[in-house]
Amino acid sequence: MSVGSLRHHFPTQRELINAVMKLVYDFSLRTGDLDGTAAPARDRVMAYLHTILAPTDNFDAAEAWRQTFTRYVETPLSPETREEYLAVEREIARRIEHLLTRLEDEGALPPGDNLRRATFLVTVVTGISIAQALPSEPTRPLDDAETLRIAVDWVFDGTTTAGNTSARTE
Repeated sequence: MSVGSLRHHFPTQRELINAVMKLVYDFSLRTGDLDGTAAPARDRVMAYLHTILAPTDNFDAAEAWRQTFTRYVETPLSPETREEYLAVEREIARRIEHLLTRLEDEGALPPGDNLRRATFLVTVVTGISIAQALPSEPTRPLDDAETLRIAVDWVFDGTTTAGNTSARTE
């Protein structure tokens, strides 16, 4: 493929990066049964967020964040590197927003600003993934699941089940 052909299909570098990131995520991120309606909508969102937190069975959060910080924090960002990171973040938000819109269309999620909801969920998932890279107590997985559930509850009805520790087994 020639540079001219690329420029024809992707007039800006941002459009090219976004297209490449979509393909990377299509190839590498497990999506499970997002189209199926057998599982409750909240559980489908939870399952999808878990795939973002652990995209592969042998995922190492500490190593992933070491690489991320080395590439995007430790050195001054070039415009290209900055755009690369933003493309990753946009693609994750786009995928979550797409899922939320699908659930809204099914009537399982009340109408609302799905971009805002997706951005909120990206922020929560990012925080959890950083926490997973750090030393933690043995209850960390339960805390992470409860945090995700609180975030998903907010997305669905603006309230949370905060303080509901029935899922915990300490």
